[in-house]
Amino acid sequence: MIHILHILCIGLAPMTLLGQLLIAEIADPVNNDLARFIEIYNRSANAVDLSDYKLVRWTNGNSTYTATTAIDLTDSGTLLPGSFLVIGANADAFNVSFGEQPDLAYGNNGPANSNGNDQIAILRGETIIDIFGVPGEDGVNTCHDFTDGRVERKPHVLKSNATFD
Repeated sequence: MIHILHILCIGLAPMTLLGQLLIAEIADPVNNDLARFIEIYNRSANAVDLSDYKLVRWTNGNSTYTATTAIDLTDSGTLLPGSFLVIGANADAFNVSFGEQPDLAYGNNGPANSNGNDQIAILRGETIIDIFGVPGEDGVNTCHDFTDGRVERKPHVLKSNATFD
């Protein structure tokens, strides 16, 4: 699995108790849009219980996400320190492209099925923990447009950021 820690355009944010989980990578592979995925990383020294966490996607220029573009991470249990959680759009396509199964797969409407210009966030309840993009803004031709590509978190970013910058 690709476990890279760089995301284009994201800067540093103040550390909070909820600042442990990061969106490490988002991909929209040009050769297989069914193999799209999001990778969440626990950068802390503590295990994170994923109860009450969710991953959401705002499509295009929508200012709110919908239930169909959100997944509850509670059933994923606990993410250990230094561990990754990979959410794929389609498990079979992900396996063909990367040679292994994602941890979770949620189909065409899930958050991992971004075409590269959507906004993605980790929420705890309704509080944004980490975000890529600006809800309400169509990401086309912005610094958060990764259509037919991928974005990786920059290695110097060590904390989540509830506001995209």
